[in-house]
Amino acid sequence: MARCAYCKAKEAELYEDGSPICLKCAELTGNNGGIQTALVQALSEAMLRADSANAEFTAIMSDIPGGLPESDGVTRIRNASAQLVVARHRLMEAHTRLADYLDRGIMPEGLKRSGQ
Repeated sequence: MARCAYCKAKEAELYEDGSPICLKCAELTGNNGGIQTALVQALSEAMLRADSANAEFTAIMSDIPGGLPESDGVTRIRNASAQLVVARHRLMEAHTRLADYLDRGIMPEGLKRSGQ
């Protein structure tokens, strides 16, 4: 990612007129509205959760030395797999909400009620 055009310190998550801008500077300058900033932040958080769930699943799977896992190992794999599925589903939802807002101007339900 590119560095923010304003503070030069953080990685940019938004673009304003083709210039990269971080979430904090976007809020300070009042650009991009609170809705887009909230949606990008939710997407970033969902990405972190999905990465974390993937790392946990990978670690559990590499813990098995090549044989069949014991019953508690199967349970650990199932739990990690379920967490990974949920995290990926939430990532897709966050991405869809942002894309719908940017492409079609559809206001997400959760943000309508909060007054943003």
